[in-house]
Amino acid sequence: MTKYFLRPKFAIPMHYATNAFLKGTPEEYMDALGKNSADVLYLKPGEKVTF
Repeated sequence: MTKYFLRPKFAIPMHYATNAFLKGTPEEYMDALGKNSADVLYLKPGEKVTF
């Protein structure tokens, strides 16, 4: 629901595969978001992005 209220320009999945209980992938995250206008940025640990 948040995506409808905030309408973010970017989404950054960041907690996937950080422990045994979080087994999701960035692709699953994008599927869960569904169709939206946000650009999904997949960052590797330690990688940076500048806006």
